[in-house]
Amino acid sequence: MFGYVPGWASYVCPGDKSRTKGNNPAPRVRSYSMSAYLNHDYQGKSGAWTPGVVPEVDLLKTSSLASPAEMFVFMEEHSDSIDDGAFETSDNKSDKSWWELPTDRHNKGGNFSMADGHAEHHRWKWQKKFAGSFYQPVANNADGDDLLWVQHHLPANQVGKYPR
Repeated sequence: MFGYVPGWASYVCPGDKSRTKGNNPAPRVRSYSMSAYLNHDYQGKSGAWTPGVVPEVDLLKTSSLASPAEMFVFMEEHSDSIDDGAFETSDNKSDKSWWELPTDRHNKGGNFSMADGHAEHHRWKWQKKFAGSFYQPVANNADGDDLLWVQHHLPANQVGKYPR
């Protein structure tokens, strides 16, 4: 995507005041992550990554989506959860854990861009605190409802599985 939109500021939320860790902390160069379910190659060709076992999904045309308005493409990831530019969480509603965490820096909410081109702000029912590791269990029922909301907005082969 950087080849089409090369300005670093396009990838950083103005409300993101977090800084990198280390000896010379600097402003982060990215606040947004793309859905890992959109042509992200954790498996298959590279065979490099297995914990979440994300299936390869080829969704290259809007016409192949069941509901583009319901599927997020980019979302604001929690500053301590950002690791690879792809946001991933389970597509299985019985898995009650965040694999990675969305941000709540905007009045207890975060912003999402949807596949049909519109952007949406979602306010969380529960605060998003990174516990220091990935695959953290939901904190309570409110946090579980937040996870279900995200799961509902996964790509077309997932939409419709989860209550809204």
